[in-house]
Amino acid sequence: MAVSWYQYGYFWRRGDADGDDTPQDRGDGTGDLIFHTMTKIVIDGDTSDWAVASFFTCANLLKQRKRYPDEFLVEGVAPNMVAWYINKWCGGVRYKYRPQSRMSRDPFIAFGACYTHLLGSNDGVYDKLLTSTFLQVRIPLHLQYSFCTMMWWNWLKRYAKGTLDKKPHYVLRLDYFQAIATKNIFERYYENDFYKNTYSRRSG
Repeated sequence: MAVSWYQYGYFWRRGDADGDDTPQDRGDGTGDLIFHTMTKIVIDGDTSDWAVASFFTCANLLKQRKRYPDEFLVEGVAPNMVAWYINKWCGGVRYKYRPQSRMSRDPFIAFGACYTHLLGSNDGVYDKLLTSTFLQVRIPLHLQYSFCTMMWWNWLKRYAKGTLDKKPHYVLRLDYFQAIATKNIFERYYENDFYKNTYSRRSG
């Protein structure tokens, strides 16, 4: 299936090239709207005013615990996970999609990456606002099961607050090279395939 990226407001949508670009087209990655938007900004190296506005727009959704704006809602979206599972276990057909509020770690990770990407851009004009906005976003308690993710998230928070531990420079350098090794392996093994059609999970 072909992929056709397009902008909708302050979002990037991962279109299925079916000619339907309305908010109600669930085939255009509605469930992963924040993740797609934030990661594409980073991958494209976009530091425009649009990218900054997009960051704030996604931040507002994350604070509201919404995967996408209300205008993207369609019939068949479950009101909550209890209703979703009851419908699923009973073999019902009333709810086709998971709740709008069903968050995952993915958008928060992409949001953190976009935050560090935009810092320092535009001569640092937006840095204070970017940082204050980032600090307002919290990962829900039920998603804090990944120790590694939370270590990384809290490290970003400490950076934003200016309270990072003052490690010896050689230790920081080792952390830096560990990050480079991870990046190099990903790009070589997966061929840096962001724009390839490897996304097969249905976005509900």
